[in-house]
Amino acid sequence: MNKKMNFESFLALGEKLTYIMALGLLFILCSVPVITVGASATALNKAMKLYVRYGEKRIFQAFFGAFIKFFKPATLVWLLNLIIILILCFDLLFYGDARTWVQTAGMIVITISLMVVIFETTVSFVMISEELTKGVKDTIVCALK
Repeated sequence: MNKKMNFESFLALGEKLTYIMALGLLFILCSVPVITVGASATALNKAMKLYVRYGEKRIFQAFFGAFIKFFKPATLVWLLNLIIILILCFDLLFYGDARTWVQTAGMIVITISLMVVIFETTVSFVMISEELTKGVKDTIVCALK
């Protein structure tokens, strides 16, 4: 009896890991064009929530349904944040060989700004997938609060 329960729990664990790895693979494949990273991250969040919280086994349908539904707002948020991230990374290259305290202070400010933007991007995808906001502007403002 105990061996049967251990085997069943092992199978359940294997099933969960398989679903999680399949969702991760879907995210990677759909993120190959860099433009779709936002939609992929939002779809991953939504599909993972449906699987973990509600036991939804149709993960491919959940992922692609969310990908299509949230494509426009997630892609707009991602592209806006990607532009900001690229500008901040370019600024870091400028301050990279900090020789004075002003350049060091500039590098610190830009690094902190970069971390804030990356955190805001992550929070934005969750807010979009949970449908907590009404638009791109509202999403970004709420994520920064």
